[in-house]
Formats: sequence, C-alpha cells, structure tokens
Amino acid sequence: GRGLFAKRDFKAGDLICAEKAFVLPGYFIQDRSSDCMLYSLGDGTAAPRPGALLFKELVQKLRWNPSLRKDFFELNDGGYWKANGWEVPDGEDIPVDIFRTELIRRYNCFSVPLRSATLLTLPPNTNPELRNGFWTHASYINHSCLPNSARTFIGDMHFLRATRPIRAGEELTHQYVSPDLDIDARQAKYNASWGFTCDCELCGVDGGMEGSVRRERQRVFEELKDAVGRVPATVTPSRLKKIARGLRDLEALYTNDTPTSDAAAAADPYAHDPYTHLPRLALIHPTLYLTEAWRGLGNTDKMIEYAEKLLRNFGIFTCVKENRFVVERNCGLVNVEGVRALLYLAEGYGAKGQDGLAG
Repeated sequence: GRGLFAKRDFKAGDLICAEKAFVLPGYFIQDRSSDCMLYSLGDGTAAPRPGALLFKELVQKLRWNPSLRKDFFELNDGGYWKANGWEVPDGEDIPVDIFRTELIRRYNCFSVPLRSATLLTLPPNTNPELRNGFWTHASYINHSCLPNSARTFIGDMHFLRATRPIRAGEELTHQYVSPDLDIDARQAKYNASWGFTCDCELCGVDGGMEGSVRRERQRVFEELKDAVGRVPATVTPSRLKKIARGLRDLEALYTNDTPTSDAAAAADPYAHDPYTHLPRLALIHPTLYLTEAWRGLGNTDKMIEYAEKLLRNFGIFTCVKENRFVVERNCGLVNVEGVRALLYLAEGYGAKGQDGLAG
C-alpha cells in the first residue's frame, strides 16, 4: 500500500473505517464443485481455491464494469504495468490484463474466516477454512508487526478499529500476517510476498539481538513446543510446573545480563530489558498452553496468573485498580488468542466471586 494516515485523533477502540467488499466470493466448505487451483504462467506461481475464486470474480467484475477499473488498477502490482504496459489515453477503457489483475490480487487481498465467531471456539493452532476478499480502501494500509489498528469482518464488511490512541497525521498500520518468532524468517516472508522490509520497533529490537541469543531462544522454544506436544493424556500439576520452569528459562533470554552503569541505565532505561514494553513472541505458545492446561485442571488462580502473562507476552500490559481490570498500555498484538485470554480471565474472576473484575 501507499499508506493511509489519520485525519483526526482516534481513541483506543474507535472505529476508524467500515468498508463493503469490492469482491468477496461466497461458497460453502462442502461445495466440492468449487475446488480449483489458479496457475499463473506469468511467474510460475499457484494459488489454492480461495485465491482462484477471488481472481475469477475480480476479472468478471472488472470486465463488465469499466468504471471500476481506475481505482482497482491504481493499486500496487509490483511494477508489472510499468514494465509491460502502456499509457492509456484519457477516455479510453483501461484493459483488464489478467496477469496484472492476479498480481494486484496477490499483493492486496485479505484472508477472511467464513464466520469470525468460530475463531473463538476452535482449538488453538487450528487452521480454519478461509476465503480471500478484496477491499480497495483498506488495501492501502501498510504493515507493522506492532500495528495501531486491528481488522475484523462481518459478512462482506471490513471494520478497522484503533488498538491504541492514534494522533492526527499518524500512519495507520495493521498486520498482514502474524510475525514469525525469528526475525530473519519473517523479513524473508515480507520480502517474498510483498517486497518490503519491516522497520517496526519490534523488528529493530529483534534484529539488534546477537545471533547466538536468537538461536538459543529458538532452540529453547522448540524444546518447549516439543515437550508440550508430548504431554500425556492425563496432565498433572508436576508436569505443568516442569514446563513452567522451561518457560522461565526462555524468559531469561529476553533480558540483557551485561552489567550497565547507573549513568548508562539512566540514558537507556530499556538497556537491561529491551522487551520491557514489547511483545515476547517466543513466550506466547507455552504461556497459552499453561493457561488452558491449568484451566482444564480447575486451578483458577493459576489460570488467571498465566492468562495475565499471556496478555503481557502479546505486549498488552494490564493491572487491577479499585476492582477494575485496566489495560495500562498496549504496544503489541490484538488477536483471537488475546481475546481468549480475556475470556479466561472473566471466567476466573467470576469463579472467585469477583464480579466487578469479571464484568
């Protein structure tokens, strides 16, 4: 995208924009007649059913509605038309070049769940059935791993809400995809899919960490992930406490143990812990597991403890003030797992009779 910017201030939770889809194919999961693939002879790529059906409907809509072509073909096509096209005289219809249409689809479309509500009822790490949709205005928004807005969908409507205060003139950002744990892997994905390198604060801090620390973080994360996957059918408190010790080992890799002088600490308060106000991506998966495991064992206090940690690891900092649950600041990720943590907290506070907090 070329970027969209706020024309006025927004508070956290404010609706920034609502937009009806330019194209959103409708189909049922069981509709096997719509199974198809799209192969592009232009660059040798392939897209599964969601992308193929969106491409088909985009071509049809553009073919029969010449007045819609200008806004659509102004979107990013990766430089295709500049290299292969020509100047279209005023008053002449813009041609529907199918390779250009496919590139614009690929760079600008959104993945949409069939029903957003089902995301809250699916087990963790489940891949739901998705559609591909196209919203022209929203396509201009650029990516950040630490976005200031979050998108949701109801039917073919796209809603963008502020996740923290946004000042007039500030660029609006959202997540194209959830960031990978490894900085090199996610930057490679951004470059391969959209041709950019993310320069958000999280990428800056991750990229500034020593390679040995990042490799050790990845190693411990994979060990924890494997341990979680090998948990027997009967989960015991002792087993969970062992995984919690592994989580603490992983937490230690997010701090800097190099001694600093008082003057250095005053000059850079984040020198000891550069993630003190940022998400800690490697901790999310094991913290989510422990939250749900303690919930399964009926330990309300432990469930609440780890649900709060889960929010913190997403970069959402909370506290309890005068019997109210308060989000002090959010510089992180707002997604379905964060909503799940809030639901668990409400359940836990309700079970303890703290109805004010639960509300």
